[in-house]
Amino acid sequence: MDSLFVIGLPKGMETRLVSAALTNNVAVEYILSAVNDAGKLRLIPTEHTAIFPFQAYTQGKEPRDLKVLVLPYAPIPQNLEDELDAFEAVEGLVERPERGKEGWPRSGDKVDDGFLNSLFKSFQEKYFPQKPLTPSEHFSALAASNNRFLVTDGALETCDDIPKHRRVFLINCADSCHELLDGEVGVPLEQFFKGRGITHAQNGREKGTLTIWQDGTKVYGETRETHLKQGDNTNARNATRVYYHYLAIGEEHYVGILHAGPHPTGDMSRTHVLS
Repeated sequence: MDSLFVIGLPKGMETRLVSAALTNNVAVEYILSAVNDAGKLRLIPTEHTAIFPFQAYTQGKEPRDLKVLVLPYAPIPQNLEDELDAFEAVEGLVERPERGKEGWPRSGDKVDDGFLNSLFKSFQEKYFPQKPLTPSEHFSALAASNNRFLVTDGALETCDDIPKHRRVFLINCADSCHELLDGEVGVPLEQFFKGRGITHAQNGREKGTLTIWQDGTKVYGETRETHLKQGDNTNARNATRVYYHYLAIGEEHYVGILHAGPHPTGDMSRTHVLS
C-alpha cells in the first residue's frame, strides 16, 4: 500500500480524504489546519507541535518510500521546514503545490464548502484517480470503517437516485455525521452542521423510528424527525434529505442513518442489531 502524508489538511476533510485514499489503496496521515481568530488557516493543535506527527510518520521508514504533500494554505513553522529539508536530503519526496496552479484552489482565505470541495477535487485528480464513490458507497465505506456509524437496512435504497449536483451534499452529510463520533461536539447540532454548509432541521413531515438491539436486548428505541436537507419547494428527487439519529448507548455515541436520498414518501421505521 502506498502512503501519503498531508501537511495543512483543513479540519473537516479528514473522513472524506481517508475514504478516497483507502479506495485507491493509499494509507494517508495528516497534520490538520483550522481557521484561527483572525480568519486564517493555521496548523493545529499548535504550529510548533506539528513536527511531532511528521516525525512519527517517518520514524523507522525508508524515506524514498514515503510521499509528503505540503498544502499552500497554512504557514509552515521553521522547525517543521527544517525537518522537511532533512527528509528531502535523504531522498524523501516532498511536493509543494502553489495556490491557483495546476488545479489547486487559489485561496484558502475563505474556508467554506466551495473551497473544501475544490480542494478535494484536486486530491482526487492528482492522487486518487479511480472513479469516485457514489453516495451510497461512501455511506457504506464509513459504516465499514466505524462500527458506531450505523447504516440501517433500507436507508440507502434510493440514495443514488438524486441529481448529480446533489451528490456532493450527500457525501458532505455522511462525512459530517461521521465527524460527530470524533468526540464532544461542543455546540448545538444546528450550529455544528451549519459550519459545514448543511441545513439541519429538528422537525419535518416524516418521522423516523430507530430501534437498536444488542445480545437480544433492546438498548435504544426512539422516534425523531431530525434530518439534514438541501432543496426546498421543489420535486422529491431534487429535495435531498438525510434522516438520522445521534444517540448514546452507555458511554458510547452512535449515529444511525435511517434514510439518505430523495425526500422520503412517508414515515420510516428501521431496526439495527449491534454486533
